[in-house]
Amino acid sequence: MNNIFQADKISYGPINFHGITFNKEQIVKNRDELCRVLEKNMKSKSPFVAVMAANHIKSVISFYSILRLGKICVWLDPNLGSIEIEEMIKELKPAAIIKVNSDEIDFDYGKEINYANADEYPQITSDLSGVCALLYTAAEDGYAKAAMMTEKNFTAMGYAMIEKLRIRPEDTNFALLPLNHIFGLVIGVVLPVLSDCTNVLHDINHLRKLDKSVYNFAKYKVTHFYSVPVIYHFLSRIKETREAMSSIYCCVTAGVKLPKIVYDAFLETTGHPIYEGYGLTETTTTCTWNEPGEPVRIETVGKPFVCGQVKIFDDNYKECAINQKGEICIRGDHLFKGYFNHEKYNAQIFRNGWFSTGDYGKIDETGYVHFLGIKKDMLNVNGINIYPKEVERLMLYNDNVKSVKVSSEMNQFQTMAAKADIELNHKGLDQEALFKEWCRIHFAKEKIPKSFNFVN
Repeated sequence: MNNIFQADKISYGPINFHGITFNKEQIVKNRDELCRVLEKNMKSKSPFVAVMAANHIKSVISFYSILRLGKICVWLDPNLGSIEIEEMIKELKPAAIIKVNSDEIDFDYGKEINYANADEYPQITSDLSGVCALLYTAAEDGYAKAAMMTEKNFTAMGYAMIEKLRIRPEDTNFALLPLNHIFGLVIGVVLPVLSDCTNVLHDINHLRKLDKSVYNFAKYKVTHFYSVPVIYHFLSRIKETREAMSSIYCCVTAGVKLPKIVYDAFLETTGHPIYEGYGLTETTTTCTWNEPGEPVRIETVGKPFVCGQVKIFDDNYKECAINQKGEICIRGDHLFKGYFNHEKYNAQIFRNGWFSTGDYGKIDETGYVHFLGIKKDMLNVNGINIYPKEVERLMLYNDNVKSVKVSSEMNQFQTMAAKADIELNHKGLDQEALFKEWCRIHFAKEKIPKSFNFVN
């Protein structure tokens, strides 16, 4: 299991973080030191080790160390609330949980790692062979499920990106993305293992300082840039962006449909097109792409990516004709193994090797894929998946909530925002304020609706 990540001879491209360059020797030294600490202190035989994956070099080192030990890395949002963490621990019983302190460069092993007791071990019904990471997603029914990602998934996607983006050892990757999401994980953590190029890791918790991050483009001579549409929107409004991006070869986006207004503004500001892709956690980020060297068709999400296949099926699972709307279905080496301990659900979403994405689309006569909306009960808020039933379920943990309904509203860029209609048992402005504060403590900030409507 995890042969590439366990290999003694492994290629780590240098990573620049907070003005410090971590070269291969430093990465290996830090990786091996963390391995020794974990081996010495882990008492549980659980196959899982969890990381609260902040955008930090210690998160990257943690991923490498866990896989080096032959364990499975549970890659978590560092903003998870107490309820979500408790549910994850109950299901997976990880042997250790690494909670990265983003304020310090060096590890404080005594404070940043918690260990399970020796007798704690999860119930396992899934085949974990080849699995190297778990990422939580797919909470349409109210409960997030752990997607089982394999080394085959990561290498298929990573090498395909290196080929199609023409990433060379002398190039520099810069991802303004959350590492805890699949797009950030592939670009910021996996690609440095598979290529010798330089990588820039950036803290995304202070996007109000985005104008300062523009200087990273020039400082590190960035050639490949990756982010979500909202970041391209802000970059297009910073006058220094064009000069700073003079070394850019290509700009890539995914996570949420790229609005034409954002594409046009960025192109006008910088002279660079944005190459958009479509994918999911389950497809290791990308399954279609407007590739560099091909005409950009902004109304589409590109053609099927090189490491997989795309088809459109109707409700009877019959393949759709050209330009006929149906559900986007995927298969290929980048496709995940299934959801941990959810065999019945896996049987519903996999048919003859094809994975049902829960998204609508069509394929035109030129082979380009058009994204036509979300079929499943999910909101996509700036590239972050929000599941109404999950948010409703979490809110109902609060004894003062009588009823709740989460839905969506659109902003000026035609992207989604979540809103909640809530009836409290005990009403009043003070109770509303207490409930909002309770939400901030008990679940991830991304899941807190943008607006609240308290029903009197």
